[in-house]
Amino acid sequence: MKTFIKILLLCIFLYDISLASKWEQFGFSGGGLFLNITPDDKNSKVVYLCSDVSGIYKSINRGDLWKPINNGLASREIASFAINPSNSSDLFAGIPLGLFRSKTAGKKWNKIANLSFYKHVNYKSIAISKTGKVIVVASHILKGETDGFGKGDFYGSLYKSDNYGKSFYKLKDFNGKEIPSICFDKKSGRLYAGLYWGGLWYTQNYGKTWKQSKCKNEDISEKSVQKILSHSNGKIYAAFDDGLYISLDNGRNFKRSFPKLKRFGEKTVEYITSVCINPKRSNEIFLSSSKSYPIWYNRGSVWFSKDNGLTWKDITGDIPVKNVEDLGYKDGYLYADTFCSNIFRLKGTSNN
Repeated sequence: MKTFIKILLLCIFLYDISLASKWEQFGFSGGGLFLNITPDDKNSKVVYLCSDVSGIYKSINRGDLWKPINNGLASREIASFAINPSNSSDLFAGIPLGLFRSKTAGKKWNKIANLSFYKHVNYKSIAISKTGKVIVVASHILKGETDGFGKGDFYGSLYKSDNYGKSFYKLKDFNGKEIPSICFDKKSGRLYAGLYWGGLWYTQNYGKTWKQSKCKNEDISEKSVQKILSHSNGKIYAAFDDGLYISLDNGRNFKRSFPKLKRFGEKTVEYITSVCINPKRSNEIFLSSSKSYPIWYNRGSVWFSKDNGLTWKDITGDIPVKNVEDLGYKDGYLYADTFCSNIFRLKGTSNN
């Protein structure tokens, strides 16, 4: 028994040491702002990276080398990206000039819908059911001009396809509020929509009726939601502007996980940008934050919890660009893309 405990403590120590190792800048610098990074769930070596000026890049070796995959795209301003969970060669990209699709893992893209997607408005706004039949996207109409950073007056609406993306129809709007993130529940099939200054909403009947999620100890009805994540463990994770909230009852009620700090909240200094989960160890959660608007600051954090969000450790470490826009995790590698055209990875354990 004593030997077992010693081995266990050694493993925990080595694991913490691995997470404390230095961040590695990989791939390249330049190419605009990188706002989405998406590992392929079915291939541990494949990672996709999206830029706002140079399109989509693909790596087949965990980011050591990158290749642009933009053939057929009408614009290089990629606002949203998704992989079909039933077929990892089936990719979707949202740009201001439409919704595009590649059935060849990025070799060739074709426009499938006249819908609009904008950087800093659309983040994770393409949701695909586990069979690939139902596709829901959040499209936005620009009213007036933007400031060059994707900030402006936008009107958001949900559009839905019931026929594998052959056609789309308008499903829902929330009084025109922006919809940066949508997500299908991996277990129940529920659809979730996160709004700017409008909280989180869910539907149990593919959009016929909607209800707003609640939090027992605080009002989240007017908070901003940056990213929603469903895990096969049945939990729903929502990155609000001021922290992470977790639901154990299919999105009806949420509980704050990340502690409420004074510096967090989009109206203050810093806001939460992304959340990702270790697919093989669902108790391990990663969270990122940024401050890049209206004035650029090299300020932000990356946080790690290995106990389902009960306690958190700052693992920002020596990452030179601290305002992280998105996170991805796959097979022991944590990927982070940042506001200033740099991408980084942090190696944890090699077998998880």
